Amino acid sequence: MIKAQNLSISVPELGPCTKKCPYCISKMTGAIRNPVTRYSRDQILNAIFFAKDAGAQSLLITGKGEPLQNLESVDDILRCNHYCNKSFANVELQTNGLWLQKPENLEHSIFASITNIAISVDSVKGLIRMAPVFNTLHDMGKVTRLTLNVTPMLQTTMGTFKSIIHYCIDSQINQLLMRKITKPAKKGHNTLQAKWIDKNKCAELYDSFNLGMHKALAESGVLLRSLNHGEGVWDYHGISCVAVDYCLQAKTQADETRSLILMEDGHVRTHWDYESSIIF
Repeated sequence: MIKAQNLSISVPELGPCTKKCPYCISKMTGAIRNPVTRYSRDQILNAIFFAKDAGAQSLLITGKGEPLQNLESVDDILRCNHYCNKSFANVELQTNGLWLQKPENLEHSIFASITNIAISVDSVKGLIRMAPVFNTLHDMGKVTRLTLNVTPMLQTTMGTFKSIIHYCIDSQINQLLMRKITKPAKKGHNTLQAKWIDKNKCAELYDSFNLGMHKALAESGVLLRSLNHGEGVWDYHGISCVAVDYCLQAKTQADETRSLILMEDGHVRTHWDYESSIIF
């Protein structure tokens, strides 16, 4: 029996992503063949039941694009989880945060069923733009995470780990995930996105951030726990800190996977970039 840490449900895309990241992982892994625009109730419930039986502890609402562009599908997922007899208590939304900038959008009914919100940011401008959003989400009682995609657009005022920590404290953020921008293992290496990653030396920038993080943690951090795939979760000045050197499913063992993924064709897989990882 396969074991999993979480269930990721990829919200079907209804249009181009609003952020258009130059390093977009989805562009490198390719489009899903025969995608749906909305999952059936059975597709969602079957994925939830299978994931719970596999030991998954959390539900991640994410996507190859921006999930909040398809609010009906997000609502479908949340309703199925709420009313089934194996529901997830920990429900996380992963987003670029742009839709959340309008205060009235934060009053939408979906937020009643979401416990954690992770916002991906890759630039100083993005950090400035998202600060009031993070503060509002904190006031709403949500656990917030800054997913920091380390790119050259962070250099200048936010080019060090400690400057990012100060930002997290000021924005009342609970968790910091520093993420290395990488290319898939065997796909997309000739795409414009892969060439952008190489040209902008994203790996070297991440290594510099990571070195600064671990120096700071050695001075005054506390190791809270180790994750199954090797990363440490640290407390630093009240912020939970993790750094990962991959963007996709990786470092899995023979009988264990980080995520089970319900993808836009209605099938559950263990890897974003391998169709052959299909389970059902």
